[in-house]
Amino acid sequence: MTFTREGLLTALLVIAALFFGSYITTLIPTPGQVSADQPFLHEVAVGETAQMRTGSVTVTEVETASQVQLFSQIAGTSGVWLVVGVEFEPSGQSTLIAGGNAVLRAADGRTFGGTQAVTTNCGPTPPGIMVTCQLAFELPADALEGAHLWIPAGASVNTSDDVADVDLGIDAERAAEMAATDQHLELIETTAVTK
Repeated sequence: MTFTREGLLTALLVIAALFFGSYITTLIPTPGQVSADQPFLHEVAVGETAQMRTGSVTVTEVETASQVQLFSQIAGTSGVWLVVGVEFEPSGQSTLIAGGNAVLRAADGRTFGGTQAVTTNCGPTPPGIMVTCQLAFELPADALEGAHLWIPAGASVNTSDDVADVDLGIDAERAAEMAATDQHLELIETTAVTK
């Protein structure tokens, strides 16, 4: 069998095209990577504002307690209560941040939140009225370092909707300090902020 120059060139071009096509397919995302249930994350740090579909949200402070109180309801823990101060200003319609919808994500991927012994909300409030509140999360002390707070614009952090991803700025040293708390903290009610 004799190979012509054109035939050899064609064979090399086909092999190169197959190699290139194979490489391109590795760059195409899988269905799991483009799932419709991925949130639209707005990454911010404590003190920075995330602008979401339903309004703006800012985490203003982060503290811990061994016991929290809301009205006459008192809840202790063998771990730690992480309490975040939040400012929220709705846009468009009256809404709230449901404390049971916010999720605390540990650096290792564990999540904490949902209905807990003490669950607070931020709102409801009409558009243009900023409110401040506190959200509390019960978690083990080893989940503090590197934790992020996810606050959804809607009912869940697991849908294709806006989610504020707040880096709480807790390093190893601060996590150790926060874990050693014996503080009793009385949670504040949702309060309007005067500008």
